Amino acid sequence: MAVSRKLLVIPPVVLVLLAAVAVGLSATDVLPCDYRTPGASKDECLFDRAMARPPEDIRGVWMDAKAIGDPMVRQAAVMGWIRTWRGRYYATSAIELCGLVEGAGQDACVRYVGSPHLQHENAPR
Repeated sequence: MAVSRKLLVIPPVVLVLLAAVAVGLSATDVLPCDYRTPGASKDECLFDRAMARPPEDIRGVWMDAKAIGDPMVRQAAVMGWIRTWRGRYYATSAIELCGLVEGAGQDACVRYVGSPHLQHENAPR
């Protein structure tokens, strides 16, 4: 009698979740942002991911910020990233990023991007 050998393929996300549970983390601690259900956990994950992006990846920041559901968290991500990387991005791209901020925050964001004196190298981060 021949034994059939089938290759068991486990998706990487499942492997990460199993490893996390094995070391005592909850699934939401390691689950990628895109797999999380909408809410505070996903918004926090997207915020962290946006803030970690370099100035060359402003498009990635835009996509992360757009996916954040809470407008206050979205504004914090946009303004935080712009302040972190002040002057190291194209102003037109940053103004486009400011478009994701609602209300008076959008005006403040655009003013910040368009004001070189606010982006001075010695300004506090």
